[in-house]
Amino acid sequence: GALGCPAGLSPRSSRYASVAALRAYPGPNVFAIPGNHDWIDGLETFIKQIMHKGWLGGWLMPQEKSYFALRLPAGWWVFGLDLALVGDIDMCQYRYFANVVERRVAPQDNVIIITHEPTWLLEWFWASSSSSNLRQLVRGHLRGRARVHLAGDLHFYMRHSYTHKQQQQQQQGGAAAGSADEAAKTTG
Repeated sequence: GALGCPAGLSPRSSRYASVAALRAYPGPNVFAIPGNHDWIDGLETFIKQIMHKGWLGGWLMPQEKSYFALRLPAGWWVFGLDLALVGDIDMCQYRYFANVVERRVAPQDNVIIITHEPTWLLEWFWASSSSSNLRQLVRGHLRGRARVHLAGDLHFYMRHSYTHKQQQQQQQGGAAAGSADEAAKTTG
C-alpha cells in the first residue's frame, strides 16, 4: 500500500476503507493523548508525529484527533481526553464523547477515563473548579459508568483511593498502639 501501509491503512485511504482495514488489522494499535508539553507548539508536533504518522515501531496509529473513544471487550470503554492547557475538555470533545455515550455505550458498560493531569486532585489542592465540561460528561452523560480515571503529569507516584472514616480511625489507632508497643520494647 501507500507509504508502506497495508491496503486501506494509508492516510490517503477513504474513511470507509480505513475503518474496514483497521477492524481487519491483526497487529497492535497505539493511541495517545497530549500533555501540557505537547501544547507548547500548539500541538503541531503531536499532530505531525502521532496523528499524521500512521506507524510507530510496528504499531498502527490510527488516531485522527487529540482525543479518542475505544470500545474494549467485556463492556469496557477507554476515553482518552485532551485537557489542553486549561484542565478541561473543549465543547468539540464534549459533544463527541456525549454522542458516543448516548449512541454507543450501553447502560451496563463501564468507562476508563484517561487525562494528562489528575483534575480531581488539582482542583482539591488549589480549591478551584476548572473542569466543568469534564465533570458534566462524567456526572451527566456517564451517570456512574466512569469506573476508573487514570492520569499522569505530577511526576511522582501517588495512589488515591477512598477510605471510610471509621477505617481511617481504626488504622491510625492501630498504628499508634503498635508504635507504643515498639517504644516499650526498645526502652524497657
